[in-house]
Parts: sequence; structure tokens; C-alpha cells
Amino acid sequence: MGTSRADGESSAANIALIPVIFRLATIWLSDPEGAREAARTVADECTRLAKITENPYLWNEAARLVREIFEKEASWQQLNDRGNEYAAKNETVLHIICYAGAMIHVRPRDALRLQLTILPALEFQLKHYGIFRRIVVPFVLKYWEDRLEKSAYYFTAPDVLRERLRNLPSGFPEDRLRRILREMAFPLGLTFFDAERKWLQIA
Repeated sequence: MGTSRADGESSAANIALIPVIFRLATIWLSDPEGAREAARTVADECTRLAKITENPYLWNEAARLVREIFEKEASWQQLNDRGNEYAAKNETVLHIICYAGAMIHVRPRDALRLQLTILPALEFQLKHYGIFRRIVVPFVLKYWEDRLEKSAYYFTAPDVLRERLRNLPSGFPEDRLRRILREMAFPLGLTFFDAERKWLQIA
């Protein structure tokens, strides 16, 4: 019974925590101080939940990660390494929190690789709840808009890339997401792996 309840909490955390983390990351892009203030509230709530749930470890770890990402601004390498450790232990929610946090502290090329690592799983897990379309996709789109505006020097021929993005056809948010990620590869000097090509629907 305890294990079943803990598993249920993990699923609930997946639905509750991941949208919050991506919402904080979205705020961070334009208002880091506002994101820090919101993160304090989120971390405090995770700490409170840890005291009354069957899985205090999950919520305590989430609180610690939120503080490290948005208040202490842990390096992307620290977050990436910790995310890999969580992944090795099948602690998916904490793994995704680490990678989402790493994205806002890393160069665009590495952020693209992180996105391609977790977005397929997020789409599969969250699409039925509307979370992927309403929260995750807007973060990714805003991320690339922000990076192209503020850090154009990372991209080969950024003006050409801007023009290509302006001419992308409209469609479902998930389709636009894939088109934008496909466009980012060459200007950032990144080659897709086979699994990434399949998810991006590259023939």
C-alpha cells in the first residue's frame, strides 16, 4: 500500500511540478528577479508537502533543486550531472527539473541538445493533460526567441535564421516547435541523432 501511494505521489508530482518548473523558467527569461521570488514560494510549498506525504524525499529534493536553479543559480554542468544521476535511478521528475534548470544557464547549442533529450518523453507523458502544449511548448518557443535576440553571436548567420523562422508555416504548436528546433541545428553546428531525427519528423 505504501509503495502504491508513493508511486501515485510520483505521478502527481510529474503533473504538478514539471509545469511549475517550466513556468518559472519562462518567467526567468524576461524577469529573473520575479522568477526568484516565485521560486521561493514554490520551494517553501515543496518543503511543506514533504512533511505530510508518503514520499518526502521527492518533495525535499524538488525544493532543493528549485532553490539551486533559481536562487543560487547552480551551473548548468552541476545540474546536468545531477540530472544524469537521477535518470540512472529512474527518478524522472527530478531528472527533468535538473535539465529544465540547466537550459536557462547554458549556451544555446547545449540547450538544444538538452531539449532534444527530454522533450520527446515530456510530450508522451503530458500531452493528454494539455500541459505540453500550454506550458512546455511556449517555454521552448520563448527560449529561442530570447536567445536569438540577446545572444545572436552564438548562431551562424542569425539574420538568415530570423528570416527563415518568420517564414515558417503556422500550424499546431507541437508542429511549430519541431520546425523551429530543426532550423536551429545548422546555425548552432549540431547534428541530430537518429532518435532525434525521428521525433523531429525529418525524412
